[in-house]
Amino acid sequence: MITSTINLAGERQGQPLGRSVDMWVIYDSPSDYPGRYVARLWRLKPYDLGYEPTTHKHVSNNLQLIRDEVSPGRHRFNRWEGDDPVILEIWL
Repeated sequence: MITSTINLAGERQGQPLGRSVDMWVIYDSPSDYPGRYVARLWRLKPYDLGYEPTTHKHVSNNLQLIRDEVSPGRHRFNRWEGDDPVILEIWL
C-alpha cells in the first residue's frame, strides 16, 4: 500500500486533483519477487479518491534498468516515512 501524499505543481492549493495521474513505484525485493527490483504502475484517482493498482509492471535484477524503463518524462521522489520499507522511490 502506498501511503505518501504528493502535491502536484499546477494545481490550486487545497483543491483536489480533477484527473487521474499515473505513477511508477519501485520496490526492492517485494514478497512476490524476492531479491529483485519491481516497478509497478499505480493510478492516483481524481479528486483525492485514493490509489488503484494496474497490471503493468517491470521486474529486473538491475535497478538502473528499471529506472530507465519508467523515468522518461517523469520526476523521482524518495519514499517517505510511513511508506512500506520495500518501496525505494516513486516516479511521477
